[in-house]
Amino acid sequence: DLRGKAARIKNDRGRVMKDAARALRAKAEASSKADADKAEASRTAEANKTAEASRAADAEKAAAPAVVQEPVENTPTDSSAE
Repeated sequence: DLRGKAARIKNDRGRVMKDAARALRAKAEASSKADADKAEASRTAEANKTAEASRAADAEKAAAPAVVQEPVENTPTDSSAE
């Protein structure tokens, strides 16, 4: 009768330890996944910010009027140079 009780206690202890290890593993995996998701979100946000800045620069270039410089002839304004 005592051996049976000892065997049940040992079996229960083993089950509790396995459950605890499983819970720790699940918690670590969840934490790891959360960190990976956070890093992915950060990379996505950075890429969106870069794309938005690029679009804004392109829009600014399109909105700016083209500057055309007229050719200037070097002619004296003074009639005494003749």
